[in-house]
Amino acid sequence: TSDYCCERFGGLTVANLALVKENHATLLEAKLVESLLPLIRSDDIETLRGVSFSLHSFAINDKNHARLEHTDVVESLVTLARCGDRDTALQSCLAIKYLCVCETCRNIY
Repeated sequence: TSDYCCERFGGLTVANLALVKENHATLLEAKLVESLLPLIRSDDIETLRGVSFSLHSFAINDKNHARLEHTDVVESLVTLARCGDRDTALQSCLAIKYLCVCETCRNIY
């Protein structure tokens, strides 16, 4: 369906934009992380990869940790890590690793 394609390419677009650290503030302000989280229910591996790559890119940047800790990002990353796709799991685990550097995030779960 067209929704399937929109989800896939929307996730991949955010992943590409999030590769540039200077884009993070604008993307977070637009609440794109929050709009990605429902996509973890997708059956499409490419959509899940896009979401996990996006979240990984945001998690690398320490300045994003405070914002990310106020969402369900960690729980979503754990779900993504269990999806069965190696690339998605790797990106999700790396994002969790970066978020665990932040004491507040470590104490959430």
